[in-house]
Order: sequence, then structure tokens, then C-alpha cells
Amino acid sequence: MRCLLATLLCFACLPAFAAGFVAIDLPGAQLNALSANGRSASGSVVGGASGGFRWDENGREHELRDAVSAQGISASGRYVVGSALDAQQREVAAYWDNDSDARLLGGLAGAVARKGVLSIGLAIDDDLDVAGSANTRDDHRVAFDWRVGHGMHRLPTLDEDDSGSVLSLGQPSGRVLGWSGHSAAARRNVSWLAGSVHALDEPLGSAELTGGSRDATILLGLSLRKPSQEAFRWTQASGMQPLLQATSALPQPVRFNASSDDGRILAGSAGRGAQRVAVVWTAAHGAEPLDAWLVRCGIAVPPGWILIATTAISADGDRIGGYGLHAGHFQSFIIDLPSAETAANASGARSMTLRRPLREAHP
Repeated sequence: MRCLLATLLCFACLPAFAAGFVAIDLPGAQLNALSANGRSASGSVVGGASGGFRWDENGREHELRDAVSAQGISASGRYVVGSALDAQQREVAAYWDNDSDARLLGGLAGAVARKGVLSIGLAIDDDLDVAGSANTRDDHRVAFDWRVGHGMHRLPTLDEDDSGSVLSLGQPSGRVLGWSGHSAAARRNVSWLAGSVHALDEPLGSAELTGGSRDATILLGLSLRKPSQEAFRWTQASGMQPLLQATSALPQPVRFNASSDDGRILAGSAGRGAQRVAVVWTAAHGAEPLDAWLVRCGIAVPPGWILIATTAISADGDRIGGYGLHAGHFQSFIIDLPSAETAANASGARSMTLRRPLREAHP
């Protein structure tokens, strides 16, 4: 093992000759999630025969049968969660196991579909614990938890008449994060654990959460302080820390969606609409456009790509995923990144280490 580590350290000093950028060859694909090891991905598809896809690092990508959307993936990459149509053509929460058909989870007892939507799965773990958003018989949208053998249950809200939804499922803690409130202006960020709801402490409680690490020990979001929304990273030890310098020229707002487990690399986007650009944040260089950071790391982006958003990152920070525009349509990508140490020290050098070489990118 020591000999192997020494060999890898030597190779880390040499230029990499494999491509670091891989296009997922599925027009319309918008990647939403990566497995913990970065070897599997899932996301939604715009304008396809199906509304969701699964990818693995062997180059296999396929649309998920009957999917309306694909929102999340379990840590191992085995399960994908999202929504599909039931026999009444209602959109309901569903999951897929490898190449299986959709497993429909239905809705809450007595609920009626709002605009054809009964429930949507948003997060899943490898124990098949699913969390998401569902409609009630009173036409509220609330957070739910679903488990094998137990079915779907409404997660409690801070007040009885509140609506709610799920942001993420903390792994392996089993803690579910989301919000509760009777209106957008009154939303409070909350966590659910063992069936109980708890409001997050201020100022985190009233911020807009946008993502975090898999175990939810690192949270990302936007501070709602005026005059501007400020991107932040939160940990129990350090509290809310701003992620942008006052002189940042990135279009606003800047949102970060995902964090490596150690919090040193964050994935996100900046701006809105046609001005939106993919961004990353690193401890060494702060927030910057993804394409600029890739130049410093020696990773070439194929011609014709406009990088719109980075949406997911592996646990170790070695892989990042997102989507952009290519040949006039949405298309997703996976990028092998330098190790955290190499990335932190990158300052004009054009060499990197590819931990898991990927197949060549499509032109």
C-alpha cells in the first residue's frame, strides 16, 4: 500500500493525459444528483420520451421507464427517486432499483391530486427510506416519509395548517431537512428526526437553504438579509460563513447546491435565465466560474459548451456533475477533478491527477 501511495504521489506531479470532462450523451438531460463515490448519476430529461435518466461511469446512460422526474440518488447509486404516472395518470412518488420499472409509492390517505400531482420523491437512502413532498386531503403540500412495510406518512409541521417540503435526507443520520410554513414569507427551515419536527436556530431558520453535504453537517443557502441575498456555508462549529467577497463580479444570486464531505469544494450556479453560469467554490480561491477554475486545473471543456450549473459533487470532492447547453439543447456532464490537495494548491499549474479515468468526452 505504501508503495502504491508513493507511486500515486509521483504521478500527481505529472500532466494528466486522459480527458477530465465527459458529456452524458442524452439530449435534454439535466443532472440532479451523484452517488457518494461519484460513479453513478441521475437527473431529469427535458423533451425526452421519459422525464428521468440514470448514468454510470462505464458510459451507460438510459432514460428511466415511465419517469416524470428524477430528483435524487442513494449513496451507493443503487436507487433513484423521483416521480412517475400511476394508472389514473397522476404524478406520484416513485423509485427505481438499477434497471427496474418504476416502483410507485402512491400518496397520503384521502389526498387529492393538485394539478395532477399527488406526490414527488425528493431524497432516498440505501435502506429505502424516501422523503418528499405530497398533497393532503385539505389541498396542502406537506413533507412525507416512506419506508418499506410502513407506507407513506405525513411529517409534522410547526403549525397544524402549515405546508412543508423536503430539501434533503441526511445520510447516514436519517435526519430530514426541509421547511414548514403557511406561506412563503413565513417559512421556517426545520429538521425531522424519528418523526419529530424541530425548527432550526436563527439565523439559519429563516434563511433559504439550497443544499449541503450528504450527512447534513454542512448546509448551504442564501441569507435573506437586505439589500442582497448572500450565499453562505454553515457548520455547527463555525455557524454561517459568507462565501463571496464583496468585490465578486459573478452575476447574482449565487447559489450553492452541494458540498464535498469536508466542505472544501462546493458546486453551484450564478445568475438567472440566460445569464446563469456554473460556479465552484474552493477554500483556496473562493467562488469563481467553473470554466475558469477548470483552466487552472488543466481540464479542457469541449468546444460548443456553455456551462450553466454544477448541481452535485462526490463525497471526496473528486467528481463534480452538472449541465449546460450544447448543440442548442440541455446536456449533462461529469468532470474528474484534482484531489482536494491538488485543487487547493492549484495556482496557474496545468497538471492534475485523474483518480478514476473516464471515457473520452463526446465532441
